[in-house]
Amino acid sequence: MQYYVNKEDLQYFTYDNKSSADYGIIITKTNQLSGPERNIEVIEVDGRNEPILNDKGNYKLFELKLECSIDSEFVNINDVARDIKGWLQSNFHFKKLILSDDPEHYYEAACINKLDIEEVIEQLGEFQVVFLCKPLKRVVYGENKIILTTPKIIHNNYITSSPHIKVVGSGDITIKINNQNLILKCVEDEIEVDSDIMNCYKTIDGIITNQNNKMYSDFPILEEGRNNISWTGNITRLEIIPRWVVL
Repeated sequence: MQYYVNKEDLQYFTYDNKSSADYGIIITKTNQLSGPERNIEVIEVDGRNEPILNDKGNYKLFELKLECSIDSEFVNINDVARDIKGWLQSNFHFKKLILSDDPEHYYEAACINKLDIEEVIEQLGEFQVVFLCKPLKRVVYGENKIILTTPKIIHNNYITSSPHIKVVGSGDITIKINNQNLILKCVEDEIEVDSDIMNCYKTIDGIITNQNNKMYSDFPILEEGRNNISWTGNITRLEIIPRWVVL
């Protein structure tokens, strides 16, 4: 069953590649301008008026709350409730969430709240959707692949990101990104380094094979500003997905 609103006039959201507008759902209020909380431990010390702030180097997950409205006058409540629940909560994995007023960025989110849609639609036509979000918003075009066949400078106009780097080459390889060295040994044809999930692997016929034993360094990052990328060893090309992020 399909439910439509005019996308040009109203704010809606897209989750798991499906639009809320197709279900007749619009956003009436959101806390999207609230930033994520830094993960800081406050340590009280006896005899001192000032606590010690221990910055653990990351941001916490946060809840994005969307107050939504649906025109329930011309829909079957049970049908629309079933469709919405199946869409938002068929499984609980992080999926891409885009708000229509900010199409250049997306959240990695999972819908976690209990959806009593039948009751609220029947009474008010309004309900709340709560998404548990990873703290940093991703820039949509930051998923585009950058291919390097020669050393190059990549500019990061955002905050520090954790890229995915596919190395096509063989043997012992060192990739230098500013002052970082990504050291790989005994590479056979290709290898992938994912700094986001901190994993090094190779995909053969759709099967992922662990290659962490071939990595002898920390996972690289792309710093704010200039990232001067060069290498030694037998490399045909680098395929870099920068994964630009913002707060």
